[in-house]
Parts: sequence; C-alpha cells; structure tokens
Amino acid sequence: MATQNQWFPIKGRIPYDVAKSLREQGVLRLGVDNSLAANIIHNTKWNPAEKSAQILWSWVAILIFLGSIYFSFTWHWWSFIIGFFLMRMVWKATKKSSSEFVLERALMDQMLYERVLDVGGWQYLATVPQDVFERQYLKPIGD
Repeated sequence: MATQNQWFPIKGRIPYDVAKSLREQGVLRLGVDNSLAANIIHNTKWNPAEKSAQILWSWVAILIFLGSIYFSFTWHWWSFIIGFFLMRMVWKATKKSSSEFVLERALMDQMLYERVLDVGGWQYLATVPQDVFERQYLKPIGD
C-alpha cells in the first residue's frame, strides 16, 4: 500500500483537462525536462521578461566561470574549481526555472500543454501506481 508521500511514475498521454484537474486535486504532479523547457522558451514567442531573465542568468553563469579562470592565473590556481561549481549552481537554477516557467504557462494554455505532450515532454507522477491510475482516472475510449 502506498504511503501519503509516495509518488509513482506514470507513462502515457494525459489530456489537458484531466491533467489540470488531477493536479488541482493533488493526485498528479507534472514535470518537464529542463533542456526541453529551455528550448521552448528560446525558440518560441515567450514573455520577454522571462526570456531575458533566462539569457541574463545563462551569461552570468558563463562569466562566473571565465572570471574564475582569470583568477586562477592572477590569484590562486584553484579559483577555477570554485568558479566551475558556482557556474554549475547558477546554470542548474536557470534551467530549473525554465521548466517552472513552462509548467506554469502550460497549465493556463492548453495549446502549449498539447505541444509539449506531442513531443513526449511531460513527466507525470501520481499517488497511485500506473494500473490503478488508468482504472480510476482515465476513461477508456468509447465511454
């Protein structure tokens, strides 16, 4: 039996209305791959403020690393190691915020949700295993 905090991966295509409803009920969690989300933001007409923030923080990460290489020559040789780890932290946070932007927008925009669904970009977690989820929450075709 599943505990209250146990989540199970769900495979398949969940329609927009069902996913939105189940998410609001707390039965389903949605996720999108960070790289796919970054591509969606950079290659579509997106909110300019969010897109600019992504670009800015990507450049900040790159400049942190380049600065640390400079300091490894002019100050302490190991500075680039610290810079590398700082760059990775900023880079990961930027990518994670990309997926949060896409998820937030997709729950308000059915077309965006379905575009991500078409490329297999959604990752689902449910409070019940796959077979129970399909029986309880997904109507068989023809009903």
